[in-house]
Amino acid sequence: MDWRGPTAELEVPLARVRSDAEVEDLLERQLKVSRNDTVEQLKRDPFWVHRPSHELELAAEQGVEEWWKGVRKASMFWRHKPLEVRRQLKRLDLVGVRDFLQVLLDFASGRLEF
Repeated sequence: MDWRGPTAELEVPLARVRSDAEVEDLLERQLKVSRNDTVEQLKRDPFWVHRPSHELELAAEQGVEEWWKGVRKASMFWRHKPLEVRRQLKRLDLVGVRDFLQVLLDFASGRLEF
């Protein structure tokens, strides 16, 4: 992944995403890229380098637990989050950006005034 982020590989302008179905489609495509990146990061980690690929896939799916002072951190704050947490966070991001872009379009077209 380069500086443009995971959406650079998807070639989908976020401004064109209008419906919830389009958000879900883009979400799943981004999660696929993210999952592959997670597996690659784990392969470079000395703790995971000799593990079988099915364990890497499982870690990408379930996340890698992290602890702080003997207490398990919330999965939202893990370096490698569970797939469902990544899905929820990414969905919030995409819907928020989509809605913000719609407000900008409404404002630019005169349908919305401040």
